[in-house]
This record gives sequence, structure tokens and C-alpha cells, in this order.
Amino acid sequence: MNKIQEVKNKQKLIRVFSLLTGQVTQIESDEVKTMDEWQVPLTKEFPQSCRKCYGRGYIGHHRLPGEDEEDKQLVPCPSCMKKCVDEALARSLMEAKLGGPTITPDELVTKTLSGSV
Repeated sequence: MNKIQEVKNKQKLIRVFSLLTGQVTQIESDEVKTMDEWQVPLTKEFPQSCRKCYGRGYIGHHRLPGEDEEDKQLVPCPSCMKKCVDEALARSLMEAKLGGPTITPDELVTKTLSGSV
């Protein structure tokens, strides 16, 4: 095994949930700063026993006003987002991208469910 492969094996993989596609993927820790703004870092997998989303991470789709039928946004599951999102990492990434304090993930879920985002 060469040194490059050893370094790659030692890098930490982080689970990421996409709010556009609903897929959970893993990225290396050094790629976190280049994540898309629609990707949310997770601390653990969504529980399969969730009564709202059944482990998908979202409870449905929301069509944005003035958008086509194909342009739908996933509505995140409030209970799973509170339990599984790496809030500290998400907050630090949002502050770094926006240059100041941002809303909490709980506020984001509330605004998304109310349709004000």
C-alpha cells in the first residue's frame, strides 16, 4: 500500500443528506467546505422507525410558487432533522459561506414547512 492510499484510508467520511434528491452519500472530511448549500451533514443515519418519514429523511415534496411541476423541493422530516443533523458543522459551514450568524436548522425546518423559504 502506498502513502497516498494510507492517507485516504485515514480520512474521515462524513454522511451528507441532499435536500434536492433525498439521497444520503458519504464525502471525505476535506471536501466538506466545497459542499453544495442543499447538502446537510449528518451525525447518524435516519431511524427506520420514524413514523413521519420511515427513514427517508423527508416527508414529502413542496412545489415552489411560480415554478414548474418538475421543480419540487423536499420537505425535511422535522423529527429526524433534529436528531440526525450535525448542527455544529452545519452552522459553521453556513456562517463561513454567508459571512455571519445564520438561522438554526430548527428554524430552517419551521420556515420550510410554513413555506416562507
